[in-house]
Amino acid sequence: MFEVFTKPGCGQCFGIHMYLERHEVPSVFYDVSEDPVARARMVKMGYSQVPVVLNTKTGEHWYGFDITRLKRSIQDVPAVAASQA
Repeated sequence: MFEVFTKPGCGQCFGIHMYLERHEVPSVFYDVSEDPVARARMVKMGYSQVPVVLNTKTGEHWYGFDITRLKRSIQDVPAVAASQA
């Protein structure tokens, strides 16, 4: 599963959301402008801007809509990878 830290009006956030939805990837989105707990988690990971993507299975996280990293990370999630086959 993926957790994505976002805010309204963020084009990259929208791109990540659409990509994960299109590929039926289990994910949870947090609006850091409305959710102080989510914002604190994002800051604790070392980020001050969105989008931030967290692969909850591996603990890997990154900033931005990095399609290559996202594809590779999706392959690390067995249920998602199986549904993509």
